[in-house]
Amino acid sequence: MPAWAGSGQIIFSASTEEIWVDGRPEKLPAPPFFHGDYIMVPLRPLAKLLGGEVHWEAGEPDTIKVILGGRHAVTHPGSRTVVLEGEETETQILPVPVQEARGILFVPAVFFHRVFEVPYARWAEGNAYLLGSSNRPPLAHFVVSQPVYAGQPVRYTVKAEDPEGDPIAEERWEGRQDIFSQPGSYTVTLQVKDARGSWSKPLSRLIHVLPDPANPQPGDLWAGGELSPTLTYEPPVRRTGPPLLFSNSPEYIKEPGILYQDEVEERARLYFWHAIEHPETFKVYVLAVNRSREEVELTVEREGYGGPSTNVFLVARQALAQYFMEAQPRTLTLKPGEAAVLNRIQPSACRHQVLHGILDVKATGKVDILFVAALASQKVLREYSRLPYLPADGVHARGTFGPADIEVELSLSGQETGELRLADGITDQFLPSLKPGASAPSLKGNYGAVYRIRVVPQQDTEAFLVPVSGLFAGTVLVDGRLVNVPREGFVRQGGQPVYLGRLKAKQAAEIVLVPPGGSYLPVKLVFDPREK
Repeated sequence: MPAWAGSGQIIFSASTEEIWVDGRPEKLPAPPFFHGDYIMVPLRPLAKLLGGEVHWEAGEPDTIKVILGGRHAVTHPGSRTVVLEGEETETQILPVPVQEARGILFVPAVFFHRVFEVPYARWAEGNAYLLGSSNRPPLAHFVVSQPVYAGQPVRYTVKAEDPEGDPIAEERWEGRQDIFSQPGSYTVTLQVKDARGSWSKPLSRLIHVLPDPANPQPGDLWAGGELSPTLTYEPPVRRTGPPLLFSNSPEYIKEPGILYQDEVEERARLYFWHAIEHPETFKVYVLAVNRSREEVELTVEREGYGGPSTNVFLVARQALAQYFMEAQPRTLTLKPGEAAVLNRIQPSACRHQVLHGILDVKATGKVDILFVAALASQKVLREYSRLPYLPADGVHARGTFGPADIEVELSLSGQETGELRLADGITDQFLPSLKPGASAPSLKGNYGAVYRIRVVPQQDTEAFLVPVSGLFAGTVLVDGRLVNVPREGFVRQGGQPVYLGRLKAKQAAEIVLVPPGGSYLPVKLVFDPREK
């Protein structure tokens, strides 16, 4: 009888449905598994990929017919015997029986080799198996010269290897560009084929393309070299504005309850940042309760919300962008004894998702503010008074701190590169607690504080924000323009400058910044004169 004369290579491994057919990914209906020392594979899909077909004939017993490479084989579920039909009948004994699992027929992988003479091989260090070829595939590998700048040529160096010493005959690229026109992150993938026709698995690399140093845009990671400030600014600071009611403890919500509560009069800033750690969906509410005998009007002057999401950087940016740019004041009238929900957006969040909000409010009288975690199915205005006051988690902050506005006047008169430190607790003090019951005497990081930095340079000056500890992503206002810091993704390492823009000589500029939730503090503003 003729032996299998097909071509192509199938690579598979135990416990995964993913296989590779001539270097292209495919999926099996169920993963291969071990029966003793032998790996079992789905019969029908592998036979089809090798150019064959499988037929099932019901009976006593049920019969399985496999046609592949001109050979006809017959076996039965639970049997180790395979009969080759033809002019001369031959019999093969398999090391383990044919099996049916979850409606899928499995055979030992050596079935194809012993019965149809399909090439078969295994290599231990790769924990992988080959059908259709005994030629082990090569390994793709390449490096890209660093750094990579937008608009400049990229140099790729291929360092592929073949375990059997075969020459590399062909390369297959996806996403490769000799010049990336825009900064950002790009995925580049390489596969290689050896001289005997075996394709490697693909190797992908994430290429971080930096902006052209000659033409940076606000929010770009700075690629113009290291910034080395020679002086630290310590300008006069005015601490004004409302108290900050801060709810971040317990950060992980495990049950319904009151997260934080305090009384406010006149103005206040309300801030919450919480993650759900419960199998059911939750909402976080900000409630105002009028416990006085007089009617109270409460105006929400500015507000921003983020989430639900597991991406803390996205959550912070969503809230800050709304808070900075979408001020639409609205007024609620609270009768004596009446309660109302203040946060305009109350999305449901599931486990591991974060909910965030910042609200500036003004009241004509005293009101109680409650931050409440409730099951999404609960009627919060009806049930909040019966909820327990949740204990702080001992790690994160809650309390009333302030004043929560920090105003800085900075004159850049020299030609040296200087830095202004923010939220470091040393040159810039943390907001102190204003009332008993806070989790700490001050608010580390000054999250929720609004910094307004007025800068007057005497000559054209480049402005940068530099996270000190890395893992940072926020949104700032530079002369009323919203700038994501950085423009894409997040800062991964401390000391990486993010370009904010060029400040014109003798023209006052204003930078407004709120330390973003989920990011590491402190940060520095660095001002670098262009003519030295």
